[in-house]
Amino acid sequence: MAITSNDSHSFDFSINIQNLMADAAHKSGLSDFGNKDFIPWAEQWLDAVSREAKLPATGRAGLQALIDGWLINRLRLVDDFKRHPEIADETIVNPLVITGIPRTGTTKLQRACAQDIRVQNLPFWRTLNIAPFPEAVAGEADPRIAVAAGYLQAISEHNGDFLTAHPAFVDQAEEESFVQQADFRSLGNCTQVNVPSYWKILKNSPERESHAFLKHCLQYVQWQRGEAGKRPWVLKSPNHFGCLNSLLAVFPDATVVHCYRDPVVALASVCRITEVYRRLLVEHIDLEELGASQLEIWAAMADQHMSQRQNPALDACVIDISYEAINGDVVGALREIYRRRDISFDQATEQAVIRWQDQNPQHQFGRHSYSLERYGLNKAMVESAFANYINRFS
Repeated sequence: MAITSNDSHSFDFSINIQNLMADAAHKSGLSDFGNKDFIPWAEQWLDAVSREAKLPATGRAGLQALIDGWLINRLRLVDDFKRHPEIADETIVNPLVITGIPRTGTTKLQRACAQDIRVQNLPFWRTLNIAPFPEAVAGEADPRIAVAAGYLQAISEHNGDFLTAHPAFVDQAEEESFVQQADFRSLGNCTQVNVPSYWKILKNSPERESHAFLKHCLQYVQWQRGEAGKRPWVLKSPNHFGCLNSLLAVFPDATVVHCYRDPVVALASVCRITEVYRRLLVEHIDLEELGASQLEIWAAMADQHMSQRQNPALDACVIDISYEAINGDVVGALREIYRRRDISFDQATEQAVIRWQDQNPQHQFGRHSYSLERYGLNKAMVESAFANYINRFS
């Protein structure tokens, strides 16, 4: 994530990733990036950005700052793994992974589940900086929290529509896709900027979303907390949709919750939030191109999800929950998920979820309005593209 800056610095995205890495190494005082397999992905993504994203100078500066943060966090993560090899022994136990087409209730379900003190999650401030700052002092407030608060304030001032579409809070659970983008092979890398050629590279890649990298990041956070695998994770990202094979290969004891909603409604909302997200970096957006690309992307992900569910072993790991169930009775939805996982849904958790819901009503930052027509789409186009998916999850 990044916002545009008032800095008029122009950044040439044809620059070699090695130069960006050298700059991050200079700023951090570290030089070991660990496994270098992210470099070819970064090169291809940067090439697509330079040719297709049409970023203004401020957008290029904002994205440069984002990449700089990714690389510095990677350097610090690798350095801590070397100095503390026990991090690699951290066990990620029985995670709950929430996914589905965006705008299907995934955020509400994750944040409600995160009220259970028996699970752990990634709060927004950790997704922004997975590695501790060198200047952090034990016993004092983590400086990453203040940075995240400033970031959200800047977003609110620059483009409040983003928080209307996706309310974000410094200390509430956030999706791990913001962490996975730092490995340059996430669908998130195709969301913030328009890079259709890179989407075609990622589309059928078994390395999309880099779940091994995600596991390292979760081990790292768990080690920072001193958890030692004591609590299961509740994770959430629409970008896991269509990735059951790679997700379960890395997290074999995971339970996947698939949230579903009428794609005709969901896709209109997806287009709107993508538009708002991209306006953090660019002012002029071809809305019809955006609509066509989002239809293609999420219909393809739905087809991949359906195909993977043909495997009984994968299908058995998935719990299907409707948007209406989540939005209408999130406590009931969680109770069903806990029942399927053979975990008690105790009274303390129920009360905590109810309190959270009362304190976080829908539309608290304003109503998120959207329509297919704004993006050159219509109901028939969406129903045709998602025909098989709608047939199963009507």
